[in-house]
Amino acid sequence: MPGRPKDHLSWWERFPRLLERELDTFGRHGATSKEVMRRSDLLILEVTWPLEGGDDLLLRVGFSPLHPFCRPSVSAPGLDLGRHQHPITKGLCLITQESGQWDPSQPIADFIAEQLPQVLEAVAHRAAGRWEEAAALEENTPDAISAYLGADPEDHSVIHFKIDQPVPKNRMGLADIIAQERFAEAPAFEAILQSAKPLRGPWLAGKFSIPHAGTGWNSVPARWIRMQPPATTDANVLLAAAEEAASYSAALDRRSHEAWRAIAKADLSITAIRLCEEVEYGADGMGEGWLFIVARRDREGRMAASVVRGAGIPNDLQVRVPSAGALRDKKVLLIGCGAIGSFVACELARAGVGGLTLFDKDVLEPGNSVRWPLGRNHWGLSKVLALQLHLSREYPWIPVTPIRGTIGGSTTDENEIKESSKGPAAELEGLIRAADIVIDATASDECWYALAFLCREAEKPLAIGYATEGAAGGVVIALPGDAPFCLSCVSRHWKDGTLPQPAMDPTGTVLPVGCNQPTFTGGGFDLQEVSLQVVRTVLSLVDDDDDDRDWDMAVLSHRKGKRRILPDWTGQRLERHAGCTCEQRE
Repeated sequence: MPGRPKDHLSWWERFPRLLERELDTFGRHGATSKEVMRRSDLLILEVTWPLEGGDDLLLRVGFSPLHPFCRPSVSAPGLDLGRHQHPITKGLCLITQESGQWDPSQPIADFIAEQLPQVLEAVAHRAAGRWEEAAALEENTPDAISAYLGADPEDHSVIHFKIDQPVPKNRMGLADIIAQERFAEAPAFEAILQSAKPLRGPWLAGKFSIPHAGTGWNSVPARWIRMQPPATTDANVLLAAAEEAASYSAALDRRSHEAWRAIAKADLSITAIRLCEEVEYGADGMGEGWLFIVARRDREGRMAASVVRGAGIPNDLQVRVPSAGALRDKKVLLIGCGAIGSFVACELARAGVGGLTLFDKDVLEPGNSVRWPLGRNHWGLSKVLALQLHLSREYPWIPVTPIRGTIGGSTTDENEIKESSKGPAAELEGLIRAADIVIDATASDECWYALAFLCREAEKPLAIGYATEGAAGGVVIALPGDAPFCLSCVSRHWKDGTLPQPAMDPTGTVLPVGCNQPTFTGGGFDLQEVSLQVVRTVLSLVDDDDDDRDWDMAVLSHRKGKRRILPDWTGQRLERHAGCTCEQRE
């Protein structure tokens, strides 16, 4: 019966001729194979593979349970290559982890015949110092041994450290590490390696810290040692090796050595192993890395160790987003932190903006969460405070300033005016002058025109972004500080029909229970299209080298009539309207 699910079959049962083809292909390459395990969708072969010169190489080939779609595992237990081979499992790195490297139509024996000689040749070139020849055959990236030894860390725990943190030249020492509980549901912690110090004498290097880390951190007994650990992921073996390595120094300075060993007597302690490994590709690419071991005493008084994942923090966290480089020394004033502006704030912080001032009057309600980046933990907070707390915690080096206020708000209460030390318009103008660019995500035409006027006076670029009713479409407008057109020009062009209107759903509004202000409907999955385009627009406005933007207004449509379509952006150049009477610089 069509569509009826089949009983589970292993890949060799689904494709019985495929296994026969795989085995025959080994024979065509002069290799012999024998089956060592066939169980639970897994098949492992032991293969004697001929090498040039008459030698044979023993390989173990493990087929993926989803063969032929996923790559196999190939190990060489008798080899010790030092590169392109897992130091513990002896698995060979025959292809990279990048997508598109494995060809499902290629028999595994053909794959080995193609890749294995290249691996052996690359290793030989490296050993002889022929780095140009090696580089032509392999990825030009470092291969860190700490990644293999720390491949099985305990769940949830992490130790942050600065990648270029100064470490004494000594063999061993004490460490300043602070930690706090990470999850109440698990015995996990988050820690910060503040400094690695010598056992004796002064250490003048400053302590590493993470801004906005909060309170509740406690000092943890910690130590470090410089050594080359054994090839194992067993934390107890690694810890014992550290103790043994430290014992060699005991005769030279027994008193200091006892202080180092005393750390392990605590109910919870951390041992940081400083090891030599590749940190850059090339002949001189060796450096030092960290491997962290935590030891805990259980209820019976026994000590047990586990590896803890280390998270190295580079000086340039934004190295992976070079396209956002123009943002890093720019201060952004974001007005409106609703469904559009909140995601804009998150993306700007993630991209490494130089500074972010958030301006909004609203409080985060439970109903906002369906299209806002934050949920229950922030209900009842002002939106600017909720975002500031979140962004400062998650992107701690980004300065975020929350301001709760209203654009253009008026009052009939003279007492409010008497209590104000500075007029709200003057405060807003000061914020605009202090910013490099202003973003209006208020979805208020009153704010649009007021901010466009003030930004033009201050010669500051302005990006406006909003969504239409029902999140059926949206508009993003770029107004450079010296633009020959203004917002009134856009409005007049719309009235004349000379600019396209975004799609909208006239029924896309709702009045939530307990609210006296209607709001439009729509999910964050549609609204974020506008937010992302706002961020891209900001980049184009602040980047002096970006001359690729061939539009001043982008119009989005999610719908064509009642039918949902792929997000459709249309770019438009803006021109001054002949009937515009707004202030214009000549």
